[in-house]
Amino acid sequence: VAGAMSPSCDEGGNVPHLGVCSTRCEEGFDASIPSLECTSGVLSPATFECYKRCLLPPIVAGAGGEQDQCRDKPHESICTPDCSRNHVPSGDFVCSHGFWVHRPNPDLSDDLLYSVPRCYQPCNKNIFPSVVGSTSTVCPGHSANIPHGGTCPTNCDDDHTAFSADASQGLASLQCRDGSFEPATFVCKRRCAAPAIAHAVNLEACHGTPHGQGCALQCEYGHRKTGDLYCQDGE
Repeated sequence: VAGAMSPSCDEGGNVPHLGVCSTRCEEGFDASIPSLECTSGVLSPATFECYKRCLLPPIVAGAGGEQDQCRDKPHESICTPDCSRNHVPSGDFVCSHGFWVHRPNPDLSDDLLYSVPRCYQPCNKNIFPSVVGSTSTVCPGHSANIPHGGTCPTNCDDDHTAFSADASQGLASLQCRDGSFEPATFVCKRRCAAPAIAHAVNLEACHGTPHGQGCALQCEYGHRKTGDLYCQDGE
């Protein structure tokens, strides 16, 4: 038996009929069963295994210290990383034949699991850079620390809409990824008020049109429009 002492029974190399073999493993190993029973020269069960213990703790990036709670643990035991407050562990560990095997956190999607094993940092909404068109902080209604993988809404003034930094697409929320918001910033573009156009009707329907969107112009009977309206940062 790999990892067993010699002899592998506390009682010695010969076990009498109806006797018991108390299993013995080398230091740093644990026996799969405590004993075998001898019946008419046959041991039952026929053998046992010696499983190596996980003697050293795993290294977890971002944990800020050693994982002493994972030191000297038996085969198949589970250990959860000790992460700092508001940090999210990438998963836990299971001891397999002397080695810690990382098991992914089921609450994190695949795109949020990187550089494992790791304790992911939270994002502090209070240090988000100021945004023109937003007079309050991002993530309204959320605590200061947004956990890794968490999302929170962008926040623009009442007459503005949030867009990506290049203003190419609307942006409803931000996501925290290991201490940094993604995207790192955004812009607030003004919505357009109803314009004053002679011989046009139903212009109120164009009030509040977001930046980058159009509004179909309707004309009085007998008039023809030269085109539709397009909102460009409030104008």
